[in-house]
Amino acid sequence: MDSAIQLFKQLPDTNEQEDKYFEIIREAVLGGETDPVQFYATVSRLERLFKKLKTDSLIKDEVITEAGKYSAKTFETASGKFTVKEAGISWDYSGCDCDELEDVTRKIKELENEMKIKAKPLMTEKIRLEKLLQTITPEDEIFDKISGLKMNPAVKSSTTTIAITLK
Repeated sequence: MDSAIQLFKQLPDTNEQEDKYFEIIREAVLGGETDPVQFYATVSRLERLFKKLKTDSLIKDEVITEAGKYSAKTFETASGKFTVKEAGISWDYSGCDCDELEDVTRKIKELENEMKIKAKPLMTEKIRLEKLLQTITPEDEIFDKISGLKMNPAVKSSTTTIAITLK
């Protein structure tokens, strides 16, 4: 595993290095030095690896411990600016014995349920109209009930991509 860390240490550590690596690798892929499909699979695997590394609780704890050695919550290294902060704060009110909060929360849920029930016919109509607008052609003579104007088809846009399931 020492070789994996040595390889990791060779990865770009600054924006300039990152840009240079990008250009070199891009030119290699476009220049036919590697199979583009295999390259894409490797990049996908690296994304998955880096996500695992960034979300691993033991590594996170180690990073936070190391960051605690700096004198401020925000500090800079050669690699970048770091800020230690609270994220994903949540509060548990279940043991507060506050009937007022429970009553307000219950009323909000009741109103949300009423709104869902009242909005359901509108949502159904919205879906029907969207499907209609997706299927009509410019030649169709379909008119809006409110404005009386001839309706035009919805414009579809998409981006071609490639999905990968790593083995």
